[in-house]
Amino acid sequence: MAVKFTNNAATTLAAGINSSVTSIAVTDGSVFPTITGSDHFYVTFDDTTNKEIVKVTARSGNTLTVVRGHDNTTARAFSSGDKAELRIVAALLDDVKTDVSSTLTVDTFTGNGSTTAFTLSVAPASEDNLIVFIEGVYQNPGDFTLSGTTLTLDVAPANSRKIIVYHVAALVSGNNLTHNQFTCNGSTTAFTLGLSPIHENNTQVFLDGVYQQKTDYAVSGTTLTMDTAPASGAILEVMTFTQTEVNTLPASFVSGLTQVTAVGADHFMIFDATDSALKKSLVSDVLESATSISTSADATAITIDSNEKVTFTSDVTTGGHLSVGGNNNELRFYEGANYVGFEAPALSADKIWVLPAADGSSGQVLQTNGSGTLSFTTVSGTTINNNADNRIITGSGTANTLEGEANFVFDGSKLGVGTASPLKTVDIAGSAPYIRITDTRQASWSYGDKFGGIEWYSEDASANGPLVGASIYTENAQSSALPDQNLIFATAPHNDASGPTERMRITSDGSVGINESSPDFSGFGSNGGGLELDDVGSSFTAVKVSQGSTGNVYLAASTGAGYLWQHSNSPLIIGVNNSEAIRIAENGELMVGTTNLFGGGNKTTAFFGAKSDANLRLLSANNSGFACLVIHNIGLNAVGSITQNGSNASFNTSSDYRLKENVDYTWDATTRFKQLKPARFNWIRDETNTLQDGFLAHEVEDIVPEAVKGTKDEAKDTTSNVVLNASSVKIDEDITEQEWIAGKEDGTYESDTTWVASYDEPMYQQIDHSKLVPLLVKTIQELEARITELENA
Repeated sequence: MAVKFTNNAATTLAAGINSSVTSIAVTDGSVFPTITGSDHFYVTFDDTTNKEIVKVTARSGNTLTVVRGHDNTTARAFSSGDKAELRIVAALLDDVKTDVSSTLTVDTFTGNGSTTAFTLSVAPASEDNLIVFIEGVYQNPGDFTLSGTTLTLDVAPANSRKIIVYHVAALVSGNNLTHNQFTCNGSTTAFTLGLSPIHENNTQVFLDGVYQQKTDYAVSGTTLTMDTAPASGAILEVMTFTQTEVNTLPASFVSGLTQVTAVGADHFMIFDATDSALKKSLVSDVLESATSISTSADATAITIDSNEKVTFTSDVTTGGHLSVGGNNNELRFYEGANYVGFEAPALSADKIWVLPAADGSSGQVLQTNGSGTLSFTTVSGTTINNNADNRIITGSGTANTLEGEANFVFDGSKLGVGTASPLKTVDIAGSAPYIRITDTRQASWSYGDKFGGIEWYSEDASANGPLVGASIYTENAQSSALPDQNLIFATAPHNDASGPTERMRITSDGSVGINESSPDFSGFGSNGGGLELDDVGSSFTAVKVSQGSTGNVYLAASTGAGYLWQHSNSPLIIGVNNSEAIRIAENGELMVGTTNLFGGGNKTTAFFGAKSDANLRLLSANNSGFACLVIHNIGLNAVGSITQNGSNASFNTSSDYRLKENVDYTWDATTRFKQLKPARFNWIRDETNTLQDGFLAHEVEDIVPEAVKGTKDEAKDTTSNVVLNASSVKIDEDITEQEWIAGKEDGTYESDTTWVASYDEPMYQQIDHSKLVPLLVKTIQELEARITELENA
């Protein structure tokens, strides 16, 4: 069995394969050797990431019969188009080594007295590679000829004679059998060989065809010395076996190999100095163990440390591009321990800038032509100041500067400060950014001086040119070095060349005036402040809101369609449709639809507070008129009302049959009625202690629950700050906080104090007595029926 290989055997898979198939189609099978008998060769499948070595035992056209996962690789799936190549692999070299160890081949034949031609198993390279014996007698090379695998003897050996032929297989060993022949003179014992045998055991010596034992001669270098000088005229032949050419591959074999880019999983062939053996090693291991590349003077030119950092000790010259890869990697230039560097931004495509061939002039800047070519140019009115703070200087002085920032950009139409992508004409971004306008006159300020502002121009279509359409500015409100600024808003009608007119101002004390340049609210509170809208034509006053107990509130003129009006101590009036609708008098009385105070102003129509005479009153137009309070549900249906007609008042609840269901007339009222417990009592806060008739809510709840609201003993947590002083509230000294808050206001108290009372505020139960009426009526009906029944008995 021989391993086969050939030059440049490379093709691809004709179809995808899984990890188990053994019959594999390739695009071109003719690039591989022809296999006969037990021959084989090795093919590597490669998808640039994974590799598998297979042993090919047969080839039929483009179909290979293989054994999967050879030479420490694993069978795996590959795709159509993946590489299929005959490469030098460890298994191939191992097979070559095996073949080399068996280069001496023996063929044995038996003579028949007439046959002179015998077929050898392997074709020797030449007759010199043959050693022929007939019945143990060495045959001189002149006694036979060789043609391919055919050995032809000059004379046919006698019948049954044994013919033994030793030859070195030319497949691997080449011409490694050396033949030297000498004619003896009867006295010479030393003969010079054509080469120096490695050992005398590598030689075979024949004298007139008779084999000489190793004890009959000695070898030293190229000198063969016989123990006894052969007779004159005798022929001395020496066959020397040497490994001079064994395992030596011809140059054509190396140059014909398929080229491949080495990766970490590939192997090198290396000579192991520890045992003088040829072995394989991973490419990645060899590269990682390399620490330096040395010059001829043995000075380290390049070093690679354990962190894969490469150091050059001299200049670096490249015939191509110098690339710095990775993300945000910098190109640095060191001066001692310090450096300057360049870092590439995030890019979606390649970008090259061609630098100018010569330096520019002082003060010039670099500009681009938009196609990657840079040049020096002078920018009118703007220079770059080469100082420590890297400022961009505009104008001619150093005071007008913009601090150099990475996010100060101008894209031709939008200016960005603090942002690299401005969205508006001027876009300022950052944490609480400010725009600051500073007036540097300081002590020279005068009344009415403007401190600065913002103006909006419009391009007028007429000959007037650009006009100021609106502005916001500040002015000094006093003649003082101390700033007292009013903020003023001004606008101008279209095509008004006179400029904008003040429309609104905010004064330094917080007052706001619209069409009013002197809003005055200084008399209302220590800080002043308010909003005043002045007359804008047609005797129409818009809004004036003032702070203070006697201030003014004007939301519309008194003749407007709708208004809210109050002045000094006059009532607050709300008007609708040019007429007064609601009035709140100075004593707190609320009037809807009337301007007359009830009872001459001695009573309040509506009062929510602690007044003892609080009332809610509905006034009819006259004593015979009609007034009504109607209660609606969420669907705007009337569910109850309090009505007045003449001198009568009615309390009404909804009782329409369409609002009820499950109507039952057969229930027992008398039993429940008898369970009620009418009682006599007086109210705790009633100082007259007048006895009254009534019920206790929790007792009624057990019998007529629908008549009671609330839960017995219900309370909520309450915290109250109570300020007591001798001039406002006087109580007994021994009264408790709970009692005072409950409303006992008698006795005396001598000093001011503050109580913080934390207690459970009662949630009192309530009774709707009208709910007891049906029970009473039903009970009377049941008693009436019993009386009638007794009377008829």
